[in-house]
Amino acid sequence: MLSIANSCGFSTDYEITITVSALPDVEVGLSDLSICSSSDVTLTFTDNAATGHFFSVTADLVDDNGTTVGAINYSGIPSGATDTYIEGIDFEGSVGGTVSLTNIVVTDETTNCESELADLTITVIDLPRVSITLDDLAICDDGEVTLTFTDNDASGHLFSIVADLVDDNGTAVGAINYSNIPSSATDTYAEGVDFEGSTGGTVSLTNIVVTDETTGCDTTLANLSITVNPYPVASFSVVPLGSICPGTAIEIYFNESAWPGGTEFTVGADVSPLVFGLDTLTFYDAVNGDHVDLIEGTDFTGDLDITQVWVTEPISGCSSSASNVSVNVLDAPYFEFSAASESDGPFSGNNSAGPNTLDVDFCAGQHLTLADYDDNGNVGYTSYYTTTGNVTYDGGPLPLSSGPSNTSFGSAATFFGSVYGGVLGYGLTTGTSGTINQIFVPYLDNDGSGTLTAGDCEGDTMFLNYHIHAIPTVTVSPSTDIELCNGTASVITFSGNYGAGAEYLWDNDNTDIGIGTDGDGNITFTATNNTNAPIVGNLTVTPSTDYCEGDPVSFTVTVYPTPTVSVTATVAGGDPQLVSNFADPNAIVMEFCAGESFSYSLFDAPAGVGFIEEIVAGTTNLFYDIFAIPVPRPPTNISPAGAAAFFAGTYGPYNLAPGETYGWMTETFTPYYDGNGDGDYDALTDCLGDPITITCKVYAPISLTITRNNPAEICSGDAVDYTFSTTSTELISFDLVLEENTNGGNPADLNDDNTLPDTLVGIIINSANPYNFTQAINNAVGSFDRGRVRARAINIAYADADVCTTADVNGQNTQVYPKPILEALDPLLSAVEAP
Repeated sequence: MLSIANSCGFSTDYEITITVSALPDVEVGLSDLSICSSSDVTLTFTDNAATGHFFSVTADLVDDNGTTVGAINYSGIPSGATDTYIEGIDFEGSVGGTVSLTNIVVTDETTNCESELADLTITVIDLPRVSITLDDLAICDDGEVTLTFTDNDASGHLFSIVADLVDDNGTAVGAINYSNIPSSATDTYAEGVDFEGSTGGTVSLTNIVVTDETTGCDTTLANLSITVNPYPVASFSVVPLGSICPGTAIEIYFNESAWPGGTEFTVGADVSPLVFGLDTLTFYDAVNGDHVDLIEGTDFTGDLDITQVWVTEPISGCSSSASNVSVNVLDAPYFEFSAASESDGPFSGNNSAGPNTLDVDFCAGQHLTLADYDDNGNVGYTSYYTTTGNVTYDGGPLPLSSGPSNTSFGSAATFFGSVYGGVLGYGLTTGTSGTINQIFVPYLDNDGSGTLTAGDCEGDTMFLNYHIHAIPTVTVSPSTDIELCNGTASVITFSGNYGAGAEYLWDNDNTDIGIGTDGDGNITFTATNNTNAPIVGNLTVTPSTDYCEGDPVSFTVTVYPTPTVSVTATVAGGDPQLVSNFADPNAIVMEFCAGESFSYSLFDAPAGVGFIEEIVAGTTNLFYDIFAIPVPRPPTNISPAGAAAFFAGTYGPYNLAPGETYGWMTETFTPYYDGNGDGDYDALTDCLGDPITITCKVYAPISLTITRNNPAEICSGDAVDYTFSTTSTELISFDLVLEENTNGGNPADLNDDNTLPDTLVGIIINSANPYNFTQAINNAVGSFDRGRVRARAINIAYADADVCTTADVNGQNTQVYPKPILEALDPLLSAVEAP
């Protein structure tokens, strides 16, 4: 019973009935608290009070990263209802982690009462990631294959593995059934012993199931197949049979009978003497009936023996040997010698593979040396020569030509064992060149007559040409030891006594410096170094004119790297910030409250990198410990040896001068590669990288005062009046909430005629700019309840930085009274005017 009386003694009684319903007593249970990946779990809803009511149930599925991965939202749920969720379909579990059923709210749809249940957690276990590999997917008949079991997660668990071995007829020919298998376990199976392979077919590893003996989770692997191949059966034959004369062509045929027609093979053998200049031969893509054509004296010289023949089917890799082949070749004139000058050769030539030419280049004044004469007995030759240009021999001119002459086999070795050119060597008239061309036709003196006759075997011709030239020179500019920074455009020029008439051939052993492997003439390039250390190219340039080379000149090009650096800076208690000169960001801002410090960490720079450090801008009111920081501050050196220590320390605290509330400075670090290793930056030697920039902003603590300008008690309709002020000379911002303050003994109904709380967001003030807030507050019309309001400032921070924040600041309460309204309660007083 509620009685209300006015000041005149009139009263009215009211009767109010309140029904109180019980909160729902419902459980949500899980069929499993731990499941394998891709398994399911059943949720059961139970009404413990057995009310017979229906319920609404809502909940979130959240993984162990706090990400919502599913939801429950049911209505009309009776007791005992179930639902099944499948991991990977209805929700995404965190493998090796948990999925939680959170924010569970159960509402009794009869009473509308609701309750919240404790969270439930499901552990999701990953399926085993184990692979079974074969060391060979194809083996030869009677071969073997090794199976390797690998735990790809390196869990350290043991596994059970079952599988079948099935041939290409579908017949089981073996099985695998192991337990307690660790990672990297192996087993070897031999075809014909452990299983019967089908030659030309396959054996398959099927029905592979792997079970993690620790978690109980299993997975099925894809089938593996092993191809079993036969060995080749091959033979060789030669046409024509028997002995051959020098220069005769032969055909060697290849035959194979084990593989289907059209199968291609690789055939190899040792050969003696050389065939095609090689002592081993390999033929690819050979099929049954193929043959190779060889010409004696061109492709090989003398008796031919082809031994150690092997045949491989390249797809299967199966190999077997085949029959050897021999060819007997009759003798032919063999003629060999070498020729050299002081600057060229020696070059050795013979007529074993047909006509042969030796070309020897001379620089003026050099000699011709003939040596290393050899023949196969009773070999003589006919010869003659011609000359071009102005060639002198011991100071006199050499005749332009000679007629054919005969040299018997007894005198041949003497001619090819001497030095020609005399005391002065071969000389030239200034600015000219010359060539001596000699021709030798060997013959086998079968009848011993000492001259070429009808019964002798003539061999292929030998030519000797020697060319005489002036000696070229070369000069390298700018120097023979060049040092450059990465990205520098440069030109290396060559000059010499022939000027533009000479070739300047150069080679380079390191193309990473931006210069190619070799070339001719001046080098225009951009120095390149994509590493973190100096790289050096060793170059050699050789001058040449008309095939005559001068002395080579060697020089080096050293390219220093562009230093790349990164470092992490962290204000005490703040989030780390990474800054680098090769990726964003290359400039960061660190914000402090006065008295805080910061540290560097995770410094990363190549060896040999130092820094130029300077403060380029800022205010002059900052203190580091007790010393003022000069702004700007001139560049200082951080040596490569001290860089790591510099970027591994803690700096601070940072403070402001008395009376100051804000200060800042911008500091740059420009890395350099210390090319000369002196520990300091040298402008003409060391290489600069892009700078990184760090700006420090320091703020003083914030104060905020709320002053109530209106009386402590006001009537409905009057205004509340508050002033918000600060001592900060910098701008600060805050949010203002005007809110109702109630309690059980003093109920308030200000919301009847006001919108409370009323929030003002982002108000900005400083010491010269306080904020005044007024608002009319109404109490309920016709009510005698009293309302109470208060002002509250929240989220106080500097306008441009979320540092040095304060706790909430509450203003004073204001009591709001309603305006009284008198209402006649008795008919006898209806004519009386209200006061």
